[in-house]
Amino acid sequence: MFQAVLLTCIKRLSGERTASGIFHMLTGKRSSQTMQDVKGYRLEPFFGIYKSLSRKRFDETLQRLTQSGHINISDEGFPLLTLSGEDKEKQLRKSWIHFSGLKNHQLVMTFEKRLFLLIQTFTNMKASHRNFIPIVDEPIIQNWVRGIYKTYQKNAEGFIDSIYEEMKSLLNELPPEDAHIFVHRLTGSGIIGLTMEQLAKEAGETKEDAYLRTQHVLHFLFTNAKREPKTYAALAVCAAGLDSSGMITDSAKRTFRYIEQGLSLKEVMEKRRLKESTIQDHIVEAALVLPHFSTEPFLTEAEKRVIIQKAEVLNTQRLKHIKESLQGKYSYFQIRLALAQYQHDKKEGMTHG
Repeated sequence: MFQAVLLTCIKRLSGERTASGIFHMLTGKRSSQTMQDVKGYRLEPFFGIYKSLSRKRFDETLQRLTQSGHINISDEGFPLLTLSGEDKEKQLRKSWIHFSGLKNHQLVMTFEKRLFLLIQTFTNMKASHRNFIPIVDEPIIQNWVRGIYKTYQKNAEGFIDSIYEEMKSLLNELPPEDAHIFVHRLTGSGIIGLTMEQLAKEAGETKEDAYLRTQHVLHFLFTNAKREPKTYAALAVCAAGLDSSGMITDSAKRTFRYIEQGLSLKEVMEKRRLKESTIQDHIVEAALVLPHFSTEPFLTEAEKRVIIQKAEVLNTQRLKHIKESLQGKYSYFQIRLALAQYQHDKKEGMTHG
């Protein structure tokens, strides 16, 4: 699973970014450059799906892919698929299709805690085991589960049976190895869920594979619970209230409000006491995410068209290549801004077209 994700990321980046860009994307780094790469190279499924990934383990996996002949690293440090890597990526491509990282990674984290603690609580209460140690020690999650148990207490057995049937139905649609690992992760009355290390050892895979298989299942369960709440009513309880509020950060929102008020970039810098590069990052982030964002204060429509046309002719997202091809007429900020809005508009067109 982990190699499948890395191979697909490397393929989509087309040798235009270093491995660090993939690492930052997988761990959910919210820089404007990472966000722009996610949009520009169609990496939305993978953003933030492995926040606890260590750089050491990431580099070791890349090294194994190099040694196996699936990837080469260019002199500039950009990973590229070999012919065998292309074949391997095609074979493994369907293994990650249910990830929805950019949209849901933070929501799935909460969904996971709710679901796991709810199963532990309901099964223990059903067995009259009241003195168990909760597997989630966050008060907000514990209070949520208490509230759900209180609501369904009179039909607790029916509720937990519904969760079982709904999960069984959905797990049957997934690869057996995904379902197996996920089920053995669960803790219930008299059953302690296995650690990632134990799951990996049992399955003969790496810890990274076991983790991503578990996350893949959770993304699948969450997506179905949100999409078909009547069909998966018990799982929908765990997903209730978990909705995407947009990917723009609070700091970028504050910057954007000043821009909307007509303040210049310099005035916003003074108001916010931030560096010019940081304000520019916020503006690019807003262009990536917000509908009807206007680049006019920084870039005319005509200038934007010139930059986008050049990027399309060169078939690249590399800022340096675009800038040099345009004889340095436009700044890196202007190029990033043009590409950001183009990526947003293109994404919206795919969604609504």
